[in-house]
Amino acid sequence: MKIFKLLSSTLVVLLLSFSTLKAGQSVQDKEAFIKQINGCYTSYYKTYTGDVTIPNIFVTAIAIHESGWGTSRFAMEGHNYFGIRTTSDDPSHYMIAGKDANVKVAKFDSMCDNIKYFIDLIAHDPRYEQCAMYFRQNKNIRDYKEVLYLMDIYHEDPLWPNKVFDIISSLQNF
Repeated sequence: MKIFKLLSSTLVVLLLSFSTLKAGQSVQDKEAFIKQINGCYTSYYKTYTGDVTIPNIFVTAIAIHESGWGTSRFAMEGHNYFGIRTTSDDPSHYMIAGKDANVKVAKFDSMCDNIKYFIDLIAHDPRYEQCAMYFRQNKNIRDYKEVLYLMDIYHEDPLWPNKVFDIISSLQNF
């Protein structure tokens, strides 16, 4: 019975982890995507001198959700894995989201530049002060769902915190 429960829970975790595969995307693609994010994340924190550490799993889960495991147009054309918008007037710094010319999505030079920007945004932008304070005060014990609900300015989908939390949960068992 224990073996059956273990196999069942493992299967559920695998289904959650890989349920968002797009056509032509493999498990190896997902592993490579996570490895790339981890490399950028580690590189950033080697030189970081601030007092807020945004957890890697938090950064990774949001990038997975926002970019469809790196397969979105914004990720592929503009190295934007977080759906970050811009007000820039320079067309070389943004892409148009769909048919709405008023919605500009920022372009970055690389994945690592985008990850650095995202971490700095959450750690230092006054709009995310509650998130930064949460991570500053809860270095070991984290309720990711709680902090995701502090990011209401970041998303428009009311289910976004739950969707990202599900990805975090699946990554913890990855």
